[in-house]
Amino acid sequence: MATEAQQDAGRWQARLAAERPRRLLEVALRDGGLDIMEHYGDGDAERLVQALARFGLKAELLFHSPCG
Repeated sequence: MATEAQQDAGRWQARLAAERPRRLLEVALRDGGLDIMEHYGDGDAERLVQALARFGLKAELLFHSPCG
């Protein structure tokens, strides 16, 4: 018999599978900066770089893959 935690995990996995995001920005804090990875995107990372620049924060895109 599954525990309540296992049942909760199963529900979350089913929900994520059913609602897989069309786009996702993953942000990781690093010493002195942020790493931002875009998955399934429509240029959101580029728009984020532009928005950060308006606040005086430097950002750059280091890698771009047209194949996603």
